[in-house]
Amino acid sequence: MFFKNKPLEFSISLAGTNVGEAINKILFIAEKCKHPQLRGLCFLIKENCDFEVIVSDTFRLAVISFPNAVKNSEGKCDFFIALDQSPAFISHLQSGWVSFSISKKEIAFQDGLKISCLRNSPLSSYESMIPKPERYQSNISRDEVERFQDPVDSKRLQFPLTGTPQNIVVNKEYFLDALKILGDKLTISIKGTRNPILIKGENKNTIYLLMPIAQ
Repeated sequence: MFFKNKPLEFSISLAGTNVGEAINKILFIAEKCKHPQLRGLCFLIKENCDFEVIVSDTFRLAVISFPNAVKNSEGKCDFFIALDQSPAFISHLQSGWVSFSISKKEIAFQDGLKISCLRNSPLSSYESMIPKPERYQSNISRDEVERFQDPVDSKRLQFPLTGTPQNIVVNKEYFLDALKILGDKLTISIKGTRNPILIKGENKNTIYLLMPIAQ
């Protein structure tokens, strides 16, 4: 029983990744969230040693992946840190190399800093939301956005997708946020009109999921 509750030990190397800048690009999504269980950052340590940061406000979700960042791992693990606790954790990540232990409710760094956290965040299962297969696709650039303005509602965009006669309707503000995160050229993929839309940019280590508006 003692070993079952023993804190997990991890070492993560993010040297040269501009981790603070990358996380700040998606942080505003968590700041806009009104759901207390999602108002923060979910960190996911994967079995392949990738380190991921996940945020959501229930309408959209963004993920940044740092491949092979975990150098010492005791297996897959996720933990959720509230917004008011996240600056200290991000600051430590920016040092380039950091070691810490994770218990059920706390992260402890080697320098003595302790941060409250929650385990088993619902955001850690985000991969189940990714459309598979990616049946319909479309490529959109920043200068084309106004062309897809909804003729009735100025707060919406309508996109045609190759392979389907239906247009996909999305919140314009949320789509423009995807451009801020991912860059000027986006690829939109979707399995069906009731499934989340997968949006990718040129940086394949960041993805954005957006729920379409029901028609």
